[in-house]
Amino acid sequence: MASASTSSGPKADSLLTPRFDSAIDGAIQTFADSYEGDKDKFKTNLPRTIAWTKKRLHDHGIVSEAKFAPLAAEDWKQMELPQVLFPLVQRIVSDTISSSQSSMPSPKVERDLHRPPLTFGTARHTIKLVTNHFLLEFTATPENGTWLAWQVEFPIEEPASQPRSSRGGASWSRPRAPRGAGKAVRKEGVARFLEKADLRPEDWLFDGGHRLYTRQGIQLPRNFASKHDVPITTGRPPLVVALQPATDNEQGTTQQSIDLSSLTKQSLSKVTGSRAIAGAMEGAREALRLLQVAIRCHAIDEQGSIAKGRRIVCPQGGLVDGEETALRHGRQLWMGFLANLELIDDDRVLGGIRCSLSLNYSASVGLPQMPAIDLVAHIIAEDHGGDRHANFNWYKNRLERTWDKWPNELNSKMLQTLNSEAGLRKLKVMCDYFGYERRYAVVGVGTESANKQMFWYETETEKRNISVAEYFKIRWKKELCCPGLPCLELGKRGNFVPIELITVLGGEHNLMVGKLRPEYQGDVSRKTTVAPEQRRKAIEGIIAARQGSKELGPRKALLSKGVVLQQSMLKIQGHILPEPVLVCANAKRLTLNGYANNVQAVAPPNYRVPWGLWSFIDSKEQELDSFSEKFRTCAHDHKLDFDERRFVQWPRCTWEVMGRCSAQELKEALEKDLLNAHASFGEASESASALLLVLLPNGSWKDDIYKSLKMLTETSKTRFFSFATQCVIAPPPKNGSSSIQLAERKLNNLLVKIPGKLRLNQAASEAWDGELAGAQAAHNVQLQDPHWLLQPATVVFGADVTHNAAGVSVAGVVATRGSDFATYLHSLRAQSPFVLGADKKRVRKSEERILHLADMAFELLQAWREANGGELPNTVLYYRDGVSDGQFQPVLTMELNALAKAFRSCSEAYDPRLVIIVGQKRHQTRFFQEEQQSNTSSGYGSSASGGKSGKGKNKGDSGARNVPAGTVAGRGIAQPGHLNFFLVSAKGIKGTSIPCHYHVLHADERLKLSADDLEQVTYQLCHLYSRADKTVGYAAPAYYADHLCERGKLYLEAQFPDGLELASTQPSSEDSDEQRLREQVEERVSWFNAQASSTLRFQGRNFFC
Repeated sequence: MASASTSSGPKADSLLTPRFDSAIDGAIQTFADSYEGDKDKFKTNLPRTIAWTKKRLHDHGIVSEAKFAPLAAEDWKQMELPQVLFPLVQRIVSDTISSSQSSMPSPKVERDLHRPPLTFGTARHTIKLVTNHFLLEFTATPENGTWLAWQVEFPIEEPASQPRSSRGGASWSRPRAPRGAGKAVRKEGVARFLEKADLRPEDWLFDGGHRLYTRQGIQLPRNFASKHDVPITTGRPPLVVALQPATDNEQGTTQQSIDLSSLTKQSLSKVTGSRAIAGAMEGAREALRLLQVAIRCHAIDEQGSIAKGRRIVCPQGGLVDGEETALRHGRQLWMGFLANLELIDDDRVLGGIRCSLSLNYSASVGLPQMPAIDLVAHIIAEDHGGDRHANFNWYKNRLERTWDKWPNELNSKMLQTLNSEAGLRKLKVMCDYFGYERRYAVVGVGTESANKQMFWYETETEKRNISVAEYFKIRWKKELCCPGLPCLELGKRGNFVPIELITVLGGEHNLMVGKLRPEYQGDVSRKTTVAPEQRRKAIEGIIAARQGSKELGPRKALLSKGVVLQQSMLKIQGHILPEPVLVCANAKRLTLNGYANNVQAVAPPNYRVPWGLWSFIDSKEQELDSFSEKFRTCAHDHKLDFDERRFVQWPRCTWEVMGRCSAQELKEALEKDLLNAHASFGEASESASALLLVLLPNGSWKDDIYKSLKMLTETSKTRFFSFATQCVIAPPPKNGSSSIQLAERKLNNLLVKIPGKLRLNQAASEAWDGELAGAQAAHNVQLQDPHWLLQPATVVFGADVTHNAAGVSVAGVVATRGSDFATYLHSLRAQSPFVLGADKKRVRKSEERILHLADMAFELLQAWREANGGELPNTVLYYRDGVSDGQFQPVLTMELNALAKAFRSCSEAYDPRLVIIVGQKRHQTRFFQEEQQSNTSSGYGSSASGGKSGKGKNKGDSGARNVPAGTVAGRGIAQPGHLNFFLVSAKGIKGTSIPCHYHVLHADERLKLSADDLEQVTYQLCHLYSRADKTVGYAAPAYYADHLCERGKLYLEAQFPDGLELASTQPSSEDSDEQRLREQVEERVSWFNAQASSTLRFQGRNFFC
């Protein structure tokens, strides 16, 4: 184990994070330069002044700019530091934070990833599996299977400045930058150009973006590689299509050619050596990309389907037999499939590579094209219950015959629904009253009818207020049939268009995929959560699915390119890992999965925990007394000693405003109620050892209360709110049981979560915020025989980035605090959500790297050192979530060097043994048992009951042939080139188990790790998840990092409820828009990083679970 410095105190250069350290140097140097006294004497003492300042900051836990941000001048004074330095440090730190967000850090690359070669585990217990991969056989020859790649651009000339009218006469305005051609226009333009060039459809492929493929050997026009003006849709100017050869070398002299025949078994089996394998895989990926484009184009052009990335959606039906497809709000459930071409290990040849198609069926939420009035009628009809179809016809008739009267059905509640994303907001729509089609996004629904919605109208002859209805009659010669209906705001606020002139676009334009809104998620889950055998048959059916004469699967598209798709799933052999042994108090061995009823905490709080109760349930005091008593009794059974309840409150200020107030008003009311709770706790609140239990109803506004409550108690700079909180959702009354009685049934599961939020030892009030490492937390279970890697000198990191958090991104890193590997330190940062290009303009790409990882890792290592006797860990396991295959090299290389920088900041000689593992959950690989018998026994390495469905808690069915928990698959299915494996760690309760795909992208050679070591240590970590009594679907450190990021997202949404929609769109054409966006992002990032520093008073506790 690496030890700390043996001098009187840590060296100055190891006390603070590198960036904060530089800020202190800069502030003191700036002061020295402007010092008007004895400069020589001051400069002589300068090193001592710098060292003393850094030591004082370190002693008070101020080791980074995030921890410095919330400091006031009075705090600085109390640290006995010169007051004159405070504004200088404050300014430099502020500039540092701002500049770090406005530029993309590019640390000098000093180390590269050391990827261990692909090897496989050797566990004794094997299992025969089939997987939803279908092998490909290539019949193409070099003569007919070689394609040339072309780069396609669509340049637009800058428009000249145009005069604009104003009261003072004509003035010149700066021209708007032109918008690029949309995907549909690009596709139309390329197709028309190639048709004019006499190219047959089977001889070319266009991906809809900037890549065109043509079959080698066909006759091309002499001027093919040049600019071409292509006439397109009426009403638009010609599209400029510029083609040039896509090159495959740095000099740009050789046109890229893709030979599909190179993917044959014979060609790939000859590849040996790591560099050769890497080169072969790079060339093969481009060929697979071409085939992926072929599948997309065939689905769109030949099948009439919709393509969204690798997802093919079949709104016409016929793919998977199903029930009623109608969903709420006029939406429909559309089935489809996800087809992904992959390179996998060939288990018949040592180091061999082969190609497969992973195929899985999926469900999406779509919207058929319809008049906007029809969609409003659908939403109103659903609100009134009964027969949807009959109601729809009745309300559509009523809306179309309103003439100039506002319909009673469009009350304030209905307008609120229409103005939400579940209604019309953000939908893509079309208008054609110009004489040609124009498309917009809905930004709002007006509250006035078209004949009452007024705006200022100016022409050469008149200036006056005019209604929207009258304007359309004068300007566009449109006499409205329904002027009494509201208008929609299209494109921007204030641009009102009558609803009767608007058509909602169907197909791909309003397709919802991925994470869905709660209104639809339940229906989609019910459709896709099926037993393994049912899923297996449905996937195999996709291969031959037809609708009439159309073949809907990917088979025909591949066949046209000389690729034969096998009809049966790939068979492989996996193995089952032994179950780890979990113990609780008194070394009692636990049954894995479902131990909530009989677990006794192995490390409970060693004091009587003070607690209070809040209720947002309309309940009687006698019910809450009964609930309180049962809570204490149940806690005692879990070996948790809770004191007599300090108080029970119905938070008066919040009760008065909830459900009918703004987010800010709700926060102010909660803050008043929290001050009352603090007074009721007394001194217990000061010690940060108390618990506030909150009963919430299952209503629509519970989320607003939850967000504001967590933000206030966890990020407030006052110690008044230093107690932990635990919310309980009370279900609505059912079968004669009240909400409180139903909530009592959750107590055992609740008491699994609570210990990790409480200190193990009660703290004195004066120790509220003085420790870097925080307090050790209580916990329920521990491993009886942990793997040798999980030794006291090992720290396990988990890291993740989440996006769309009120317009910014949140990075979270957690680290185990000690040898229990159950309680975690944490570090949070907000960062810019987009990558900046060379011109400092944002590009349409999420920033997946953790930009402040060096500082965050340094903070956590310093906290770990303080919690472990002043020593540093000699082994670091880094589990990273949320990185896709294409980002491995850029993201992980940067983060490897950021970790190395953090190690050097701790000590120049500090060089721990590092392992980097990426866990992927968003893939389509599934496993099924080859044998047909029911999986009724638990099997070796599985447990008697399953986990919950959801993220990280795999869906499965214990009686429907799911693979047992602990199943590992690698040989015959892993990616070639580096150590990776699939692990099904949780036994689900419904649906088909989802494995996690782990990639070992860096492993220190000093550890001499085998595949068995990494499989077993990962599987053991899946059992140390304090939020549930079940094994989870991926390693707990990465899961905790995900929770931490979601908690940061919650803070931002509570503070900025309006979001920041521009953050996820294309760069704006207006510099002013870009500047405004950047300022908003920087404001939110700065606010968050200042607030997040306050969560450090919960350091060492799993408060984010």
